[in-house]
Amino acid sequence: MYCRGHATRLKIIETYKLVPLGRFKLLNGQSVISDAGKRDIIDEYTVFECIEINNPDHRETIYCGKSVAEDFCHLTNISLPPLFNPLKTISVNHGSHGDNSSHKNSWNKTRKQLYNCTLLLIMYFGNSPTNKALFSIKRELENPDYLDYFPKKQIKSINTYLSKAGITFQFVLNEMKKNNKIREFKYDLLIEYSNKLGITHHFC
Repeated sequence: MYCRGHATRLKIIETYKLVPLGRFKLLNGQSVISDAGKRDIIDEYTVFECIEINNPDHRETIYCGKSVAEDFCHLTNISLPPLFNPLKTISVNHGSHGDNSSHKNSWNKTRKQLYNCTLLLIMYFGNSPTNKALFSIKRELENPDYLDYFPKKQIKSINTYLSKAGITFQFVLNEMKKNNKIREFKYDLLIEYSNKLGITHHFC
């Protein structure tokens, strides 16, 4: 949804309820097209779901850079979501990696691996319309009522997604590592759980 200019954003929030879906650090060689003027974002971007107030079945999506996202948050009195940054950093004191660290001690370990996998896939596919399915999986995985549950439904969904895309998760990691120093993202528990469920996995 087009959102260039403060006046335009004021009109948007009169018609739509904004829900932040995620905030992501872009990697070297990556860009996302901003809905605030169709310019390339090359640093970080935030994704909002826009739910029409008078017709909740009608939903739009906004991809925007930091300044526009901050303006939306100021106008709607909501907080920016944590930044998911898959890059290696010099010091852990630089801030959150954006992986729901406030709940880190209560996550089921398999669920956490799948959550990070989902975030990386969202980053890899960028503005793709297929990301709607990934954001839906992300929402389900970060539900605080189920953080200690095995992600049976969601791991099937991610495997189906990877199968339809014709790629593996390892392929995505390899592509991201070409021009970037990526943190280690394990998926051994995802393979183990997929095998336990009798699912043909697409993680490697």
